[in-house]
Amino acid sequence: MEFMKKMTFSELERAMTAARLVGEKLYGIIVFTRDSFKRYYTQQERSYLVDNMTSMHFQPGAASDAIVGDCLDEADFGARLDRCMKEEGWVPEYCYLVEHTCRYCKYLHSLKPDSEAYVCNMGWIISPLCLDKKKCKDWKCKELREEKHVTKSCYYFAEVPEPGSFGKAEALKASNLISAKREASRKSCFYWTTLVIGTELNEDGFIKPESVLASKIDGKWEDYEC
Repeated sequence: MEFMKKMTFSELERAMTAARLVGEKLYGIIVFTRDSFKRYYTQQERSYLVDNMTSMHFQPGAASDAIVGDCLDEADFGARLDRCMKEEGWVPEYCYLVEHTCRYCKYLHSLKPDSEAYVCNMGWIISPLCLDKKKCKDWKCKELREEKHVTKSCYYFAEVPEPGSFGKAEALKASNLISAKREASRKSCFYWTTLVIGTELNEDGFIKPESVLASKIDGKWEDYEC
C-alpha cells in the first residue's frame, strides 16, 4: 500500500472498496479544486479526511452512497461529500491515502465499525489495550481540546420565507461562523429564501433576533455585530 501518493478519485474508490471487502480500515484525503467554491479556500480548507468504514459509498451493494468527510481545517465535520459533488459541483482535484500510526502507541491496523477505540489528537486510531496516557502526548492534547470544545458557542440555522420572519431552527455541527455558513448553505432546501444563523433559541424554537450573527439574502451573506 502506497501512502501519500497522489491518485485520482477513481483510484481512491478502488483502493477503499478493496480494503473494505477484507475488513481493513483505510483513510484517505480528498482535495477539491479551487473552482469548486465561489470564494477562495486554502488547500487545507479544501481537503477532507474520509475512511472506508464510515462512508457507505465504499461498501459494495450498500443502500446508501454516502461519503462522509472531515475538513482538515477542523471547521467542517461530518460533511456529506457525495451530495456536495452531485448537488454543488465539488470536483476532486486529487486524492491520497494516509497511514494512521501513532508515535507513542501501537497501531491497530484493522477496525470493525463497532470496535471500541480511541482517537488521538492527530486523528490516529489507538487500541484501548495498548493506550498509555502517560506517554501519549497526542492523547493529552486531544483531552484538552475536547474540554475546550464544550464551552464553544452553539450555532443554529433557520430557513425563512423573507427577512424578519421566523422559522423553526436546527442546531449546526459547525465550530465557527464560517463553517456554520457553509453548513447552513448545504442544508437549505428552497430557492429565494432567507437563511439565518444565531446562537440562542426562544421557547418556541425560533432564533432570538438579538443573537443573530448572519443572514443570507439573495445568495449573499451579511454579518451583524452582536
